[in-house]
Amino acid sequence: AVTLFLGGWTLPIAGLETAAESMWTGLLQVFVFMGKVAMMVLGIIWVRWMWPRLRFDQLMDLSWGRLIPLAMGNVIFAVILLIAGW
Repeated sequence: AVTLFLGGWTLPIAGLETAAESMWTGLLQVFVFMGKVAMMVLGIIWVRWMWPRLRFDQLMDLSWGRLIPLAMGNVIFAVILLIAGW
């Protein structure tokens, strides 16, 4: 994900947006990449710890009691908008 979405080893500051021209620039780019990877991993771990773990019965109640009626309301709203000419 870091390579695809966060620019890999590049930074928009300090001349790190181009390929390395010296060993020190290359090492700095490796540390930038590892820092981005570490931040991504910590972010994923943080989100994983913060979201509650729902039991199966809670998930079923959420889907049948809340999400399906919300989806049906969304479909009805979209049909009304289409009929109204939006």
